[in-house]
Amino acid sequence: MAKKRKKKSRTRPARRSEDVIVESLIETINESKLLPWQKPWNCLGLLPANFEKMKEYRGINILLLSLAGYECPYWVTFKQAHAVAAKQARKAGRKISLFIPDVDEDIYELDGEGYWCDKKTGDRYTPKGSYWRDENTGERWYGGVKKGERGRPVVFWKWLNKTGADGKPEFDGKGKPKQIPFMRHYTVFNLDQCDGIEWDRPKLKKHQGIPAAEKLVASMPNPPKIEGGGSAAWYKPSADLVKMPDKGRFKTVEAYYSTLLHELGHSTGHQSRLDRKSLTDATYFGSHLYSQEELIAELTAVFLCAHVGIEKAVIDNSAAYLKHWIGAIKENPKVLISSAQAAQRASDYIRDAQLEKEEAA
Repeated sequence: MAKKRKKKSRTRPARRSEDVIVESLIETINESKLLPWQKPWNCLGLLPANFEKMKEYRGINILLLSLAGYECPYWVTFKQAHAVAAKQARKAGRKISLFIPDVDEDIYELDGEGYWCDKKTGDRYTPKGSYWRDENTGERWYGGVKKGERGRPVVFWKWLNKTGADGKPEFDGKGKPKQIPFMRHYTVFNLDQCDGIEWDRPKLKKHQGIPAAEKLVASMPNPPKIEGGGSAAWYKPSADLVKMPDKGRFKTVEAYYSTLLHELGHSTGHQSRLDRKSLTDATYFGSHLYSQEELIAELTAVFLCAHVGIEKAVIDNSAAYLKHWIGAIKENPKVLISSAQAAQRASDYIRDAQLEKEEAA
């Protein structure tokens, strides 16, 4: 009698815990009716522009100036800075002019901008030892770019007529001169780098601080330096510096603390603290380590917001932010588990809590 064949077991292999957790998280985020992540602070919504001409910069100049990190969107050249400051001072009733000891008024005269000019040629006369002063008080007047400030380059293109080997201009099929672009650059300064120039700053919201969040930030051991007044929120490892927009720029006070705790989460990876590879190793935007570091920082913020009791006000935006990095999670499911563990260590560090061994629930 023939033996009966045993049917092969069709039971599915056990699913890994990290796969289950990752799939649950992705499903929750994808199926929720969350809006895309929104920047929780207001940076005026203006592109970088020349203040004197009120003309926006274009192309690569937008990137060059936006990354400088100033709140003010307006820029001027060195000469423009002085001219604008002097113009505003005169409008306010001050008489500003270039003071030249023993100037020969038979040869030179003051122009409308306070310079001494040659009566015959119109050329400005600015000899060594001259300085600007308020004629009403006799005191020196300082206006324009602050001493020691470093400008930023902006580029522009000049079109030059193309010439042949014989030095004669070349023309296209329509008889128009052939031209080639020639890139030039000049230096500009942000108005925040200048004295004597006023611009209309938007009114800040008056947010009341949250005591529990303030206490948490203040009690962080070996904290990085925290500065306000930025146009964006970021952490710079080389300077161990957290830069934040002012609290009044944020839509809610909870959004301010959530953003600050995100940046402090990054700072825990510094070599002087937890020495986290995802921060200390050279990374580029979109790389695996970069994605993991962002996950760690945002999860740290989520944990700490829960600790101070503000998680409900910011959780939707945190989830929407995490949605940006789902690709990294899908590619390597274990990254979520390891990121959560790293975020717990970062959270414990900021709370100055004693690290405990993880135990299964």
